[in-house]
Amino acid sequence: EERDLMVFPVFYKVEPKEVRTPREKYREAMLKHESKFGKDSEEVKRWKKALYDASSLSGWHLKDG
Repeated sequence: EERDLMVFPVFYKVEPKEVRTPREKYREAMLKHESKFGKDSEEVKRWKKALYDASSLSGWHLKDG
């Protein structure tokens, strides 16, 4: 948005809905980041927002194998 960039989301081993409505694996991953960077870290907040925004875009869903 800020830099007028084109984004091509690729969802690898995760469904976009996992990010829009966080489920177990996504929550576990975010908890690890929060414990490393701090729960109220601006970096973690930006990641969450970027991932949520990307999950709402059309993209490619790749499954392993």
